[in-house]
Parts: sequence; C-alpha cells; structure tokens
Amino acid sequence: MERFELTKEHKKRFAECKTPEECIAYAKEIGYELTGEEIEKINGGNGISNLFFPGMDKCPRCGSTSITVDRPDPLLTICRCNECGYEWDF
Repeated sequence: MERFELTKEHKKRFAECKTPEECIAYAKEIGYELTGEEIEKINGGNGISNLFFPGMDKCPRCGSTSITVDRPDPLLTICRCNECGYEWDF
C-alpha cells in the first residue's frame, strides 16, 4: 500500500485516540499503514499525541519534559511548560 501524507485533521484524530487500539483502528480506517517504529511508539506508551505532533514532549524554550497539554477546541492544541511557563500551540 502506498503511504500518504497525513493531514492536520488526521493528526488531530490520532491525537484524540485514548488507547493504542483506538489509534491502530483509526489508522486502518483511513488506510494509513503504520510503520513498525510508529506501532512501537504507540504501544510503548510514549504518547500517541507526540507520535504525530513532535514537540509536545518537551519545552522548546527550556527543554523541560514537564508539559501540560490543553485542547480548548478540536483544531487547537496548546502546550504549556510547567517549569518556565512558556506556551506554544499546534
């Protein structure tokens, strides 16, 4: 199967998945073939959101991994560093 580029909507839906099973089921639903590395990250508990939105795992300003993620609406994800207070969005 030919891989395709994930849209913002696809990534948003992946980020909303609460379990690895939901994430894998959604990938199958849209015809997206997960790589072995992607499946390992999903099952390894590294965070589904961080798989498709790199940068949500640490603060770009101070490098802290103490991050709070908020989704005030379905198309906006706001990250806040608990160490320095810096905020960024996706």
